[in-house]
Amino acid sequence: MTGQWKNGRDVVREGSFFRDISNPRINHVRNAYTGTSDNGGVHSNSALVSYPFYLMYSRYGFSRNVLAALWYKSMRTGRYYAESSLQDVRVALIRAAKKLGMSSQQKNNIRQAFNDVGITQINGNIHGIVTDRDAGTPIQGATVLLTKENGTGTRIGFETRFDGSYSFDVEYGRYIVTVSKDNYITFKAMREIEEGDYGDFANELNVALVKEGKGNISGTAYDATTGNTLSNVTVRLREDWSVADPYARTITTQTNANGFYSMTSVDAGYYTIEASLTHYADAFIETTIAPGRNTVNNIVLSPETSGDVYRVTLQWGANPRDLDSHLIGKLPNGTNFHVYYPSSSRRVYYNGKYVAILDHDDTQGNGFETTTFSMQPGDTFKYYVHWYAGDGTWSGSNAVVNLYKGTNLIGTYPVPSVNQHGNTAGRYWHVFELTNGLDPIVRGSSSIRTTAPTLD
Repeated sequence: MTGQWKNGRDVVREGSFFRDISNPRINHVRNAYTGTSDNGGVHSNSALVSYPFYLMYSRYGFSRNVLAALWYKSMRTGRYYAESSLQDVRVALIRAAKKLGMSSQQKNNIRQAFNDVGITQINGNIHGIVTDRDAGTPIQGATVLLTKENGTGTRIGFETRFDGSYSFDVEYGRYIVTVSKDNYITFKAMREIEEGDYGDFANELNVALVKEGKGNISGTAYDATTGNTLSNVTVRLREDWSVADPYARTITTQTNANGFYSMTSVDAGYYTIEASLTHYADAFIETTIAPGRNTVNNIVLSPETSGDVYRVTLQWGANPRDLDSHLIGKLPNGTNFHVYYPSSSRRVYYNGKYVAILDHDDTQGNGFETTTFSMQPGDTFKYYVHWYAGDGTWSGSNAVVNLYKGTNLIGTYPVPSVNQHGNTAGRYWHVFELTNGLDPIVRGSSSIRTTAPTLD
């Protein structure tokens, strides 16, 4: 394509072209070819993807260089498959714009360019189950409200079903989620919903409601790679889950020489722990303090790394006794590798440089495991968790996986809501697939299965 927006210009003969992207015959989905020729019009209908790019340039002021970067980024961070729809292209480009740090106005202009050709917005989904924290039973009739974070838009309400479940299909945006029920403390959290957040990309928010009273919280801070305890870690306990409220109640303490912290006689409720220490990535933990109980939240801090190094941490509660981290992938020579414990290959190297290392392993509950790895463009790695030993349920494990790139937390994956033992539901938690190394596509499958994932 040249500066004249002519596809295939001068290929057959001078002055000829295959398609005028600035003025295509099919310029709206209502004009799309629906016959059987050309595999359903795959070439003619491709203008429905390219024409929005011309509109971004001609109507909305995007330069050609910015458009080139946007498309390239979408190819590397999008989710294109053989069965991808036109809406999938729209979603991938908006996600790419976000990765590139484009402004809200630029992202809205991208949306409008697709609207102009009839490729309209698709909603995202958020769902979950509301339970009683003490009894573990579902709560029917709890009120779940979604409100745009900036206070604009309609408040959307839902009453939980007999099994405590709720589900919303909503437009993109940042939402304050509140859950209330008589005789319980009202829950509040912030969640961001993107266009097309369905299936593997859907948002799950399970809520265990508590009643009024006082409780305690304590824990120990550890270095993710060595397992050593960390002193002088600043620990802040902030009201609500990930809600940016400058007036929120906050309690602050520090870990002692043994890495231990404790806060006593704290009002029961829902809090975010913020932990920080120089030369470590900040850690954030969403937790609940129940009346009359001591809540244990150990803190795992990831040491600073270079920008092209990844680190994944797994944390879980008292049960099951042992969860194991597993990372699988292919080396550049095509050889498969598998990093886990016990394994003779806890450390994998290629051409004298490390590919992946199992830094830390735990076997006795309330533990954590850490794996550090590097990737190259074109690589695909998969991460999963194996229920190795112990009692309890997947839901009751309170397991969570955090994925870091350099000092940035790029993904948090709470365990799926499966209230069954690993022998019943399946012993393998498929957590995420990471593709394309330096510019990752993270696909969170977040599902419990009876078999481990394999490399395609």
